[in-house]
Amino acid sequence: MRTLYDIIRSCVFTIAACVYRAIHQNILDPKLTMWGRLRVRMKITIYALIAPEAMIWWAMRQRYAAIEIEKQVNELKYGLNWTQTHGQFAQMGGFGRKDNKHVLHP
Repeated sequence: MRTLYDIIRSCVFTIAACVYRAIHQNILDPKLTMWGRLRVRMKITIYALIAPEAMIWWAMRQRYAAIEIEKQVNELKYGLNWTQTHGQFAQMGGFGRKDNKHVLHP
């Protein structure tokens, strides 16, 4: 027979596993160890469980930053025609240097 504790524990574990899997975080620093990556991901998961509206605020903030990055790059007159997708990719740390494995941030 399942107790109330068993039911609550399985529900909390299921919700935490779903949130952990659903989060699409920024690209992490390639120098982080496996435990460092797990620590960052667990921290974001706890934030999402405690305050899910903070994830919406975070996504909106990143979108506005991506729009700003797009505008600034297109104003540089280097012949680049960036879209919001390029701005999002730069915002999430997607561009990097291959020679020393540094992630470039805007």
